Amino acid sequence: MTLWHISGWGFAALAFAALLVGFSKTTMVANAGGPVMSMYLLSAGFRKLGFLGTSAFFFLIVNVSKVPFSAGLGLIDGRSLLLDAALAVFVVPGALFGKWAVTRINQRLFEQLVIAATVVGGLQLLLR
Repeated sequence: MTLWHISGWGFAALAFAALLVGFSKTTMVANAGGPVMSMYLLSAGFRKLGFLGTSAFFFLIVNVSKVPFSAGLGLIDGRSLLLDAALAVFVVPGALFGKWAVTRINQRLFEQLVIAATVVGGLQLLLR
């Protein structure tokens, strides 16, 4: 599925999801684009690898675009960069574990796990 093949209500759903994710993510209002994006990608029929790749790339672009604003607001400083560096050692093991795990679960279980995580994340956002 590519963007230029989406028409009619599919494009409207994509535009609405992008609007919600954009408002909640790029404006840094709640940093809450994950649940919206997850439900959109599942409803659009993305398979496991397409889901993971699309969401990872999308949020990479979104979060990189937030760096200048975060730095300007003083949210990125020496202390936060030291914490980032300390936590970076977990990126490679996490990626390897994720690659291992995604090959071992079927599509239905993957979708159920995504929905469960989305519900938990959504409730956490509402109850805060």
